[in-house]
Amino acid sequence: MPVNTTWADASQTILIHHYSGRWTWDEYHQSIQTTHTLLAGVDHPVHLIIDLTEGRLIPAGSFIEHLRGEGKRLPEQVGTIVLAGSGLMFKVIQRVMATLPQRSGRHVVMVDTLAQARQHLAQVPAGDTVS
Repeated sequence: MPVNTTWADASQTILIHHYSGRWTWDEYHQSIQTTHTLLAGVDHPVHLIIDLTEGRLIPAGSFIEHLRGEGKRLPEQVGTIVLAGSGLMFKVIQRVMATLPQRSGRHVVMVDTLAQARQHLAQVPAGDTVS
């Protein structure tokens, strides 16, 4: 599956959205639904890693509208969001993300690798979520 959403740790404090190859907006929206389902099963803060290191292309359609719509519906328990990637697609996403308004208290960080994403979250204080 081109978009896979799984827990990154046994304590269920980090969710990873892993994008590989070509993916569609339907697969993106399904991964967001999976995120909501997984978050409903826990009662503590959860950070997200959006792993675009193996993703190749952004699907056709309004990229900004897809991100803005889902970003507004993220549960309050979502804390830091780390985007990992370094290709052309990632550069486009980085530029678009910089233009979107952020929820107060939510941190969005951009790094080159999945290892850097994990390293960054290891330094985030426990309980860091939107106020």
